[in-house]
Amino acid sequence: MYDRPLQRYALNLSGGTEKSAYLIGGTIFSQDGVVGGSKAKFDRYTLRINTDYKIKPWLNVGNRFSFSHFKRRGVTEDSEFGAVINNAILMDPITPVIYTGTLPAHAQSALNAGNPLSRDENGNYYGISDFVKGEISNPIAQMHNTHQETRQSKVVGNVYGELEPIKGLKLTTRFGIDAAFQRNHSWSPTFWYSSERLNTVSSVTDNNENWFNWQWENFANYSRKFGKHNLSLLAGMSAIKMGYNRLNGSSSGMFAEEDKFAYSDFTPDDVDRIAGQQNYKQLLSYYGRVIYDYDDKYLLNVTVRRDGGSVLPPSNQWGLFPSVSAGWVVSNESFFKESVPVIDYLKIRASWGINGSLSNIGIGQWASVITAQGLRYPDASGAFLVGAEAANIANPALKWEESNHIDIGFDLMMFNNKVNLSVDYYNKTTKDLISPGTAPGFAGFALPFVNSGDVRNKGIEIDLGYRNDDNEFKWEIGGNLATLNNEVTYLNPFVQRLPGTGLGTGYTATFFEVGYPIWYFRGYKTSGIFQDQAEIDKYKATTGITGYNPKPGDPIVVDVNGDKSISNADHTFIGSPHPNLLYGGRVNLSYKGFDFLMFLQGQAGNDIFMGFNRVDRPTANKPAFFYNNRWTGAGSTNTWFAANTNSEFVYNSDKMIFNGSYARIRQLQLGYSLPKPLLTRANITRARLYVSLDDFFTFTDYPGMDPEAGSNNANSLGIDRGVYPIPRKLMFGLNVSF
Repeated sequence: MYDRPLQRYALNLSGGTEKSAYLIGGTIFSQDGVVGGSKAKFDRYTLRINTDYKIKPWLNVGNRFSFSHFKRRGVTEDSEFGAVINNAILMDPITPVIYTGTLPAHAQSALNAGNPLSRDENGNYYGISDFVKGEISNPIAQMHNTHQETRQSKVVGNVYGELEPIKGLKLTTRFGIDAAFQRNHSWSPTFWYSSERLNTVSSVTDNNENWFNWQWENFANYSRKFGKHNLSLLAGMSAIKMGYNRLNGSSSGMFAEEDKFAYSDFTPDDVDRIAGQQNYKQLLSYYGRVIYDYDDKYLLNVTVRRDGGSVLPPSNQWGLFPSVSAGWVVSNESFFKESVPVIDYLKIRASWGINGSLSNIGIGQWASVITAQGLRYPDASGAFLVGAEAANIANPALKWEESNHIDIGFDLMMFNNKVNLSVDYYNKTTKDLISPGTAPGFAGFALPFVNSGDVRNKGIEIDLGYRNDDNEFKWEIGGNLATLNNEVTYLNPFVQRLPGTGLGTGYTATFFEVGYPIWYFRGYKTSGIFQDQAEIDKYKATTGITGYNPKPGDPIVVDVNGDKSISNADHTFIGSPHPNLLYGGRVNLSYKGFDFLMFLQGQAGNDIFMGFNRVDRPTANKPAFFYNNRWTGAGSTNTWFAANTNSEFVYNSDKMIFNGSYARIRQLQLGYSLPKPLLTRANITRARLYVSLDDFFTFTDYPGMDPEAGSNNANSLGIDRGVYPIPRKLMFGLNVSF
């Protein structure tokens, strides 16, 4: 990893009159990747335009629009199968990046065999390993041979009109769009890294994707005060249509392996391939809300939504989702003000509600699919007839996921509002989770998606802060924390557990099971290291274990199911990717023209599965601590195993589970605002210089690259397959206002 430049420029213009207001702003952002440099470069340009006009005393119109365009290049990550980050970890350290002299025998033999070894810009051959095989290759050569770029233009915004025909009644209509137009262009040259990782024919790929979503909202809001009663009524509807289309093309046999020939016009027509699709989804919602308070003491909010989604079967497209919240501002009571003068504000509140979600289902996934794949039958003359059959069972009972959320808490301010405290207890249960289904064997077909699981999240959230701005030296300090208890409380009774994601070949690492955290880690449980043969003999004699023939330095594997055999049946809970504590802290200081900001964020109690180590690639490189901490003889260690590269009892066990707790200082910023008398001469309202260290300091015991490892896929949380690390940033800036 290297230091790479990052630049950000922003300009905002705003103004207006009594009847109009506008804001025009733009930003330019550019950053080279800390891994990959220009091969992982990101450029973005944005433009924002907001306007508001008071056409009549009773009519307002306006818009909110933004346009963005980005260009992105990236390296492959988050995969144990040949990704750049993964290869950088697993490539042996004695293979050079490039050969500058005589080629070693294995490289010369590959070249003599006519294999296209890759060269750098100076004509030097990239190093190829004689030890690490498979898809693992020289990551620098891999980045050199990566030619891909994604460009996207995106428009997001809305226009609105607000009508007030009578006092207190506002009618609003708002129409918005979210449109994105994206193209990914890539080409791959011929290369040879090993007999298992090669490309013999150059190829070109172009993907054009378009998203066009619109939303139309119409709602009426009526507010009125009756003595000490305050009432607000809202009723409305919202319609959303989400469209997507894709056109993909690929071809092979490039005229020449150069950027200017990386298009299908320079490849043979008979190897062109094209694919595409178009689909639409709709959501329709009707909603109403009542907000009431009496004398700013007793508060009530009731909301009801009725939502319909086109991705569900016709009989279950609609769901009803109510919510209610209530509050009591105790500090506004006369008896409280007199008895507790140090408390400026105290509010006790509670809420309950149900939300719906369709995020886990796509178009047509509830329906049966007909397939002709592999169905050929000979007729009387010997010719083959193509047949068709159902590929899965339809599920017309599929319905909305529902999240039932309860929250109880209070807000407190004391000592002239210098101290503020908020405390919440929450309990959220997601019911009817949409997940892959399992049909009984006699059904004969698969059941793709069912409402099969309930997941509960509960805990406490606390936010505490203190500020003092009575003097020239002003300061504020605060912190927040949240506990989390995650548990699966229900699962489709046809299965004991649902498999999640695999690691390497033949091993499933995560599962969904009642009584455990969602997508917990499952594998062999160990209880130490065998120190000598006598300990192994005693272990076998005492337990009668079969199926495992350890040697000194191997882990002691627990026979979880007690069947006197070590096998996959002994896989059990070995860790959870979910933290049980999340926290943050902030410090704000200012004195005269100087200001200082610190923001800390972290979590504790979660585990990370170091998943880039694989049993099927025994010669792949390992982290240095594998060697430094290894068992070397009786009494050397009882926590880490002897040198071992391919044992499932090591790499599919809790030995690959590490504490993922960390604390990261997200920002340390020091600024200075120039004196106003100096700025006045230049017609400048405000000018501030600052230097900032962002994500610069991380405190963790995790021995991998980044404790925030883990895939974006829900069933791969906490698995480190080799993810792109969060870069440390040193930034200098200037803010000027006119």
